[in-house]
Amino acid sequence: MRRKLLAVLLVPALLALGACGDDDESSDSGPSPEATGIDGVSVGGAFGDQPTFNVDATVTADSTEVKTLSEGDGDVVKSGDSVTINYIGVIAGSDQPFDSSWARQAPATFTVESGPNSLLPGLVKAIEGQREGSRVVAVVPPSEGFGEAGNSTVGIQSDSMLVFVIDILEPPEVNTSDLSGVTVEGKFGDEPNVDFEPVMSVDKTEIKTLKKGDGAEVKTSDEVTVNYQGINGRTGDEFDSSWTTGKPATFSLSGVVPGFSKAIAGQTIGSRVLVAIPPEDGYGTSGNPQAGIQGTDTLVFVIDIIKVTEPKGQGQDQQQ
Repeated sequence: MRRKLLAVLLVPALLALGACGDDDESSDSGPSPEATGIDGVSVGGAFGDQPTFNVDATVTADSTEVKTLSEGDGDVVKSGDSVTINYIGVIAGSDQPFDSSWARQAPATFTVESGPNSLLPGLVKAIEGQREGSRVVAVVPPSEGFGEAGNSTVGIQSDSMLVFVIDILEPPEVNTSDLSGVTVEGKFGDEPNVDFEPVMSVDKTEIKTLKKGDGAEVKTSDEVTVNYQGINGRTGDEFDSSWTTGKPATFSLSGVVPGFSKAIAGQTIGSRVLVAIPPEDGYGTSGNPQAGIQGTDTLVFVIDIIKVTEPKGQGQDQQQ
């Protein structure tokens, strides 16, 4: 039901806000509003903080106008994605918001799609294509807001111009534990936190895609660039990690242990993969004494696939 927040279920939240909004939502306190690049709209404060604002009564737009005030480094929001935001909505000319997730101390979560039971079209335009971790401001005209009906409960008339300040929050860390009792915390790009009960042992290579990327598929002939963390299943100790060395690794899939190659081939760029590798697909019965790996040890890897390079003559670099 939360997906209907700003189009259908706005009224209950506004009724709650109306009871105490004047006390908590004054735009006179906090950082001074600064120009946003949209005429008549000024906003103050950093991402994550409740914004201050100054919105002139003369603000107008024929279609939704959006400015990115600060760009995050998270995933790009696409149509159909589930997103969580903090936001303030203001009627042009007002010094008080008509709705605010900061006032409720509860971010809103919904699917990025417009329709009778979903988001206002202007909000979809404001959020889609932005990166998680970004703060944006949007001017939404009636045609892409509440239309000719407006919303009399909160003073939105048929000709009201609406201004939203939106913080697109990054999702909580992934927590996956359905591969041989292994739990992995963290999202693609961040150093993972891996937990399991040693002794971990598998008879065949087991692979779990924790996050599927939207890039090209990796072929066995490709050269691949990855971040990875390797953990000894017998001891639970890390024996190798590109996050520790501070530099992603680039190699041909034919030049790594079979289990590592099996984990990557057929995956897509931008994916995070978990794999448990038995000795026969790892270092064999000889192990790797230099890394403390015995001939009976299972190896556990978390792998982030960053990019691939086709062999010369077969194509260009492919990146996420």
